Order: sequence, then structure tokens, then C-alpha cells
Amino acid sequence: MPVAYEVRGPLLVVALEGQYYFHEAQTAIDKAINSTDRRGLSLLIDARRSAANPSGEELAARAEWISQLVKNGDLSPRCATVVGDSLFRGLTRMLSSFLEWRGVEMRVFEEIETAVAWLLARQLAE
Repeated sequence: MPVAYEVRGPLLVVALEGQYYFHEAQTAIDKAINSTDRRGLSLLIDARRSAANPSGEELAARAEWISQLVKNGDLSPRCATVVGDSLFRGLTRMLSSFLEWRGVEMRVFEEIETAVAWLLARQLAE
């Protein structure tokens, strides 16, 4: 399965593998949000195994959708992405820029433990 999710306390972890369609990620995130009473989940995207190469236009659409979930209170205004290679790091930085314009902070990490620690520290500070 190219997109899997798990709610771990205040975190919504979404794992992306190989090629996937954005609607598959949207469906997984929507299911996760609807599976819990928790609001303001911190989104953690594990893209270490992703082979997707979205266009700038697609990244802007993703940023708009994520920012709507933040505005609705479903997601925290802070999210993290874990990447494995430099191509996806660049794409994620572009997504991060689109999100920043919409009031959402996204950080890029190479290790999942560091991303989790950053998100949990931010959760405690809120």
C-alpha cells in the first residue's frame, strides 16, 4: 500500500511509499482525522520511501489542502516531513514555502526520531 497512516497520541503519522496519487494521501489523512476525537494533530509525513515527483502546481494544491485542515482545527499549524534523498528534500522545502505563506510551519528532517521530538516539544509548548 503506497499510503498508510497511524494516529500516535497527538501525532498523525503518514507513511508514503513508491509512487502514489495525492488523493490516496488525502483519503488516509481524512480517515485518520475521522478515526479520533483528537483535534489539532501534528502531521508527520514519512517520505523516506516515496518515489513521487509532484510538480510545483501539485505542491501548491497540497499546501492549500493542508492549510484548510489547519484552519478547521483538524491539524496543528506545525508539521514535519522525514526524507531520505536530496530530490525529495528539495520538493519538501518547496512545499514548506507554500505552507509558510498560508501560516503553517513545516520542518524537514532526515531522522524520524528528531522529527517526533520536535513535534512533541511544540505540542507541549502550545
